[in-house]
Amino acid sequence: MTLKLTIVAHRGAWSGCPELGVPAVEKNSEAAFRLAVEHHFGIETDFRDICGKVVVSHNPPPADALSAQDFFNFLEPGQTVLVNIKADGLAASLEELRRHTRLAYCRPYAFDMSVPDTLEYEKADFPFLERLSEYETLGCTGSGNFPAHSGIWLDAFHKQWYGLEDIRTLLAHHRRVALVSPDLHARPYGQVWDWVKELLKEPDVFCTSAELILCTDHPFAARRFFEQKKRGERQDERNNGKDMTVTIKAVLFDMDGAVVEAKDWHYEALNRALDVFGLPISRSEHLSQYDGLPTRTKLKMLTEKKGLPPELHKFLNDLKQRYTTDIITTHCHPVFNVEYALSRLHAEGYKIAVCSNSIRASIEMMMKKSALLPYIDRIISNQDVKKGKPDPEMYQKAIAAFNLTPKECLILEDNENGIKAARASGANVLVIGTVADTNYVNIRGRINSIEASA
Repeated sequence: MTLKLTIVAHRGAWSGCPELGVPAVEKNSEAAFRLAVEHHFGIETDFRDICGKVVVSHNPPPADALSAQDFFNFLEPGQTVLVNIKADGLAASLEELRRHTRLAYCRPYAFDMSVPDTLEYEKADFPFLERLSEYETLGCTGSGNFPAHSGIWLDAFHKQWYGLEDIRTLLAHHRRVALVSPDLHARPYGQVWDWVKELLKEPDVFCTSAELILCTDHPFAARRFFEQKKRGERQDERNNGKDMTVTIKAVLFDMDGAVVEAKDWHYEALNRALDVFGLPISRSEHLSQYDGLPTRTKLKMLTEKKGLPPELHKFLNDLKQRYTTDIITTHCHPVFNVEYALSRLHAEGYKIAVCSNSIRASIEMMMKKSALLPYIDRIISNQDVKKGKPDPEMYQKAIAAFNLTPKECLILEDNENGIKAARASGANVLVIGTVADTNYVNIRGRINSIEASA
């Protein structure tokens, strides 16, 4: 999949942007952080402690330093936060803050040069970044046993010791790389930013989890650099009679794995039904071959692959739906970042649809249990189309129902069959990894990118 880029404002968006009327403010200040939130950047900041309280401060903190609790509680759900730990022994406090502040709904990564503390983040399954620089090799600040959601803090203090191929190698190993922009060390950033742009042009090279995080003092400049076409290119398009203006007017969501953590539910319900006849399948088999497909398609495939009698299809389908209903009743509940994203998009006037290979009754039940139904304008189920995903029919139907063009729509998808359907529809696509990625910051960032690039 195409590499994901996240722009992070180093110590907040303090440098401002005169073109947008954004003033310069003090680094690591509440004003700088609020500007970063308002303009949908990630944030890097520094933490210390004073009198038993964790606070935001690069240097020894003053008595009136902003508390970490206050900092986390005005962040947007889904916002990327790089927490640079400047004092020993804060791992337990940070984990406590994750449980009791909005940090629980963000994408936090701790960065701590203390080996014992880094190990504590690993034990708590708290995402962390291990520094790689002129002075450190992999494994010197931690065990090297990275959870899948952790990664590398790639730094160059005095010279550009790494190159494009080094970044590509780290990303190819499923690493999340937080790249320290050279401007943090008072050096020109042009060459490194050009490397990043080159990587962003390479589709289908990296896995869906691969992400490059660019930490910079100039987030507004970075956004313009990476998201906008050259003025001359846009003018050439206009001269050729092409109107390239794009405004996103609708956001279309897959359901399972995108707004509801239902992947395992469908597997468990199907396997429970199959087990009645002694024909269970493994979880890995389901994810690699059957994930995202309608139940009727899964049963046809099981007939072809495993000799399941076709006469059992209707009984097994009905039984699977009954088991699915039982699981939904017990396990389906609102997810804050998803509810926040849909409610805000709805309030901003976007049309919203859910397009799923599930049956309508299951979709409606999950949307009610997830508290999402009030924000949804249209539901498209496998009963509303002749062909389910990977065929694009249900997305085409939703787009037509809104009387929009594909380019006016953004689709969120998480699995191979859904991604194929979304791209075949002609709409813009945001590929996500988990439900946690379905957040307002990611969606707004993708919309801004689409509209700025047109």
